[in-house]
Amino acid sequence: MRAALDGQTRVFERVIPCRNGVRRHSLARYTPEFVGGVVTGFFVEVGDVSVMKSAEAELLARLEALERRSEIDARRLLRNTLDRDAAVRAALEEASRQAAKDVGGVLDMEARYQATLTLVKGDTAQGVQLKVTGTPTFFMNGMRLPGLRPEFFDAAIAWELNRVGGGGQ
Repeated sequence: MRAALDGQTRVFERVIPCRNGVRRHSLARYTPEFVGGVVTGFFVEVGDVSVMKSAEAELLARLEALERRSEIDARRLLRNTLDRDAAVRAALEEASRQAAKDVGGVLDMEARYQATLTLVKGDTAQGVQLKVTGTPTFFMNGMRLPGLRPEFFDAAIAWELNRVGGGGQ
């Protein structure tokens, strides 16, 4: 009330306990009345917003239930994704073992896998360092020759020998 008498509109909610034990929710507004620029009193508007508060509580409960369900769904999705990724990894490992056997005649893939993986990682790191963006990529005397087709190798070698003074002999 003091704020309204000082010229400020105030809006607030209150819970009003009734004799029958029911609790009513109210929304009140105190609006100052000005006459000639001076506060002479204030208007009070009070409305029963119990139905709105009940709907708000129900909506909040539903949102919380949806959040819990979403968390459960997200955990289920993550678990399914991890399971699927594990199955894909297992299938890729089996395909790699079979390819090593069929193409390279490697029968002991498990025994050689870690050493080969280390070599492949080293090659990959070197490719990044040399700015290799695709395969095949050829180098001649430290110079990258992107897009060089095999039918031009002889000409490229002759040109490089000429350039370094070997005369192509």
